[in-house]
Amino acid sequence: MADESQWREGNRFSALLMILFGFLMAAAGFAGSLLIQLTQPYSLIVQAVLLIAISALIIALTERRLKQRGGEPIE
Repeated sequence: MADESQWREGNRFSALLMILFGFLMAAAGFAGSLLIQLTQPYSLIVQAVLLIAISALIIALTERRLKQRGGEPIE
């Protein structure tokens, strides 16, 4: 947060990932509901685990992106 350009890049990049993974999760959820007949509690557990895994992936990818940028000003 000390570097405003890094802050903006991190927010921009993570927002793009959230949109992408959101569409993928929606498609996977729809396809999964048609193909796999899970009872309600199991379905909720699977969705929660996927959401946590994707959240961790977004954080890791964003951190890697910011480290690659090396604190260079972004215009």
